[in-house]
Amino acid sequence: MNNIFSKIKVLSFVTLSLTLASCNDFLDKNPDDRTEINTVEKVQKLLVSAYPNKTISFLTEYSSDNVMDNGKSFSAYDSQHKIYRFEDDPEQSNDDPKAVWQAHYLAVATANAALDGIKNIGENEQTLPLKAEALLCRAYAIFSLTNCFCMAYNDATADNYLGMPYPKESGVSVDSRGTLAETYANINADIEEALPLINDSYLKVPAYHFNRHAAYAFAARFNLYYQKWDKARKYATEALGSNPTILMRTSLSTYGSFATIDAFKNAYVDASEPANFLLIPKISIMGRVQAADDYLRYAHNHKLCTYETYYAEMPWNDGNNYNNNTLYESHMVYGDDYTDFVPFVYEFFETTDQVNRTGYTHIVEAAFTGDETALVRAEANILLNNLTDALVDMNNFVQVHCAPSYGKKKRPTLSTEDLVEYWKGVEPYSFGPRDESNPKSPIVIKNMSPKKLLNTNLKLTEEQTALLYTVLQMRRIETMWKGMRFQDIKRWGIEFIHPIDGEPAAVFKANDLRGAIQLPDDVIDAGLERNPR
Repeated sequence: MNNIFSKIKVLSFVTLSLTLASCNDFLDKNPDDRTEINTVEKVQKLLVSAYPNKTISFLTEYSSDNVMDNGKSFSAYDSQHKIYRFEDDPEQSNDDPKAVWQAHYLAVATANAALDGIKNIGENEQTLPLKAEALLCRAYAIFSLTNCFCMAYNDATADNYLGMPYPKESGVSVDSRGTLAETYANINADIEEALPLINDSYLKVPAYHFNRHAAYAFAARFNLYYQKWDKARKYATEALGSNPTILMRTSLSTYGSFATIDAFKNAYVDASEPANFLLIPKISIMGRVQAADDYLRYAHNHKLCTYETYYAEMPWNDGNNYNNNTLYESHMVYGDDYTDFVPFVYEFFETTDQVNRTGYTHIVEAAFTGDETALVRAEANILLNNLTDALVDMNNFVQVHCAPSYGKKKRPTLSTEDLVEYWKGVEPYSFGPRDESNPKSPIVIKNMSPKKLLNTNLKLTEEQTALLYTVLQMRRIETMWKGMRFQDIKRWGIEFIHPIDGEPAAVFKANDLRGAIQLPDDVIDAGLERNPR
């Protein structure tokens, strides 16, 4: 597998084995003895493998402000050291750039093989929904890679930034990255072609495929990132329907009663949970790194939890604690001073050798949910200056994620006026030289806060900004350990630092080129342009 994927010319395959049980199984087959994709059933089976089995979340979460350094006395995985410092990561494991690249382009190749099979069979009532799924799988794989290896989209700069190769035909080489604008146009074309063809009738377990809810949720998030606010709002509404709260995680209020982490994680990724629009199993250590002793040097620690995330003072919490905090998640935190986590992303272990007790660490990624889609629509409405509509979704989020009361605090009903006043009273996150009189002194965090200033070319009113601070904090809570926070940081030009024990802090600035994580070495060696630094 390593040799094949080090060559750019095989980003697409002519055909793939039906099961794709392993890459070695496919590569061991005689090229002249491949299964012809010539029935609807074969296309359906092939599409099971058109979803990437690796995640970008390790790379993007450790690049974000959701982790801090606990100090040299703690252990860390080699890639954690590099990613936390915004350095290139040449390591080779299931969560590193090479594995992520391979898995996502294998998903693209599988989708293209399915599309070839549909062409051979002919487009009809049975094959058109399969075509929609294949197009969405291709678009989603490239979209995920773009969020990892590219800068955030902005109308003013997208023509200047590098994009991703976008193979559309099996066996046809794509040897250049093109621009970010071109990549987004290709993703958009696939989504727009797919949406009218969506039909869930052939799906036995819809949550593991691009069903209608997931397809429109994907379209909504993509268009939010694409700065097409009208379309983001429109597609989020299609995903959520007329009663969005029934497609949000209303069961969250019961999670605190679970006796074990296993019960907790199983409920969160239950395919029958209405909030789970799309679930994708991934081979990853993301469920382990947040809690295991070997990885705790860089973690979401108690300081972050207290001042920036679950315990942070917000309209639903009085003070930096959980005592008067209506947020359900604040009462589900496991861990200690060095790691505080809510096990929405947690490990499933697949044993391959019972004697030696070895195997693969898996997670099930909730790629699209009703709660996050509601926040997509809220953000889109804020940017369209439809603040009343935005507040409906934001208050729905509060209703689902906050208890009616806890301690002395009652669940708030958010209003524009109250949020403007609230954020006026919050001191923003800040960092700078330890010694103000000496700019060369070590950079330190001067104030930890959920209020992180936005650096954007968009013209925002005071009211829009206050609502954005709120919805971005909601998104941070909802997407913790799912790798999406870094894209929000890039989109909004949020600046922060990663303190490092015994070393200068790693500073991340607005429009920092390191926001585009470096491509795998062998891909660069094969001819693709590296991300500038």
